[in-house]
Amino acid sequence: MVTITSKIKSVLSRYGFSFADYARQLNIFPQTLNNKAKKNAYKVQDLIELGDLTHSELCLRDLETKEVIMTFKKSDLEIGND
Repeated sequence: MVTITSKIKSVLSRYGFSFADYARQLNIFPQTLNNKAKKNAYKVQDLIELGDLTHSELCLRDLETKEVIMTFKKSDLEIGND
């Protein structure tokens, strides 16, 4: 079974980052990130930060048409961006 953590680590590796680099991006200790990984307790904000670190975007894509329906960027995390 492929886990979210293994997918995240794969993306990080592809862009030359470590899991510790990701923890720094999230402004948390690596052990805190390891705890999230063990519990599979990532938040949408964590995945948006992954996109920011890797210069990519989190998105929703239609499975049939492959059309990107919506993207989520770091600027979406700012207060007042409703």
